[in-house]
Amino acid sequence: MTTVHVEQCARCLGSFVRTRDYSEFLAREHAGEAVGIRHFVPLAPGRELPRQTLLALVCCPHCRKEMERVRFAGRAFLLVDVCAVHGIWLDAGELVSLVNFVKQRASGTELPDPVEQEEERMWARVDDRMKAEAAIVGRHAAAAEHQMRVHHRTSQFDMGGVSDHVFIDMLTAVRDGWRSR
Repeated sequence: MTTVHVEQCARCLGSFVRTRDYSEFLAREHAGEAVGIRHFVPLAPGRELPRQTLLALVCCPHCRKEMERVRFAGRAFLLVDVCAVHGIWLDAGELVSLVNFVKQRASGTELPDPVEQEEERMWARVDDRMKAEAAIVGRHAAAAEHQMRVHHRTSQFDMGGVSDHVFIDMLTAVRDGWRSR
C-alpha cells in the first residue's frame, strides 16, 4: 500500500496535498479507511487568520512559485490554490470541506454553494414579485374591462378613434399576457 503524504502548516493549519497523493487520499477516504482527516480542522475561534492573509496569493511550499487560485469543481464554493507541478494548498479546514464535497457528489447529494443558494433565493423573489405584479395587472385590466362593458351598454364615449371593442381586446391581451409570465 502506498503512503499518502498530506503536509500541514503548524502556523496556519493549512494543508498541502501533493499531486501524486491527491487521488489516493480521496479514494482511501471514500473507501472508509482512516486517513487521519480529523486532524485537518479549522483554527479554533479567536485563532482564525486575518481575511487579508486568507486572500493573499500562496506560493508552493516546494518550488516557491505563486500558485493559481481556482474553484474546486464547477459547483463547489471551495477555492483552492494549485501548483501545476506539485499539488494543492488548502486553508485550515478546507481539506475536510473538500472531502465532504467529493462524498456528496459521489452520493448524488451535492448541495449548491452559498452563492448559488443566494441566486436561487433572489430568482425566487423575482418570480414572486412578477406573479404579484401579474395579479395586480390582471385585477386592473379586469376592472377596466368591466367598466368598458358597462359603459358600452349605457353609452358611447370617445377614446380618440379607438373603438371600445378594440380597447377591450387590448385590455384582455394585457391581462392574459401578464398571467402567462
